[in-house]
Amino acid sequence: MLRGRVRLFADGNEVELKPGQLVMLQPNVPRKHQADTEAVVLLTVTGAIGGG
Repeated sequence: MLRGRVRLFADGNEVELKPGQLVMLQPNVPRKHQADTEAVVLLTVTGAIGGG
């Protein structure tokens, strides 16, 4: 999270992300997000560890 405020909903939980925070999500978990303010988010996606 670079700027703003975003709420993330995943796996039955709600998390409010603020600048400087990060979250790691497991694959295949339904999720959605909602920006409460204008926001800048850095999204990094990687493949499975071990090449799976």
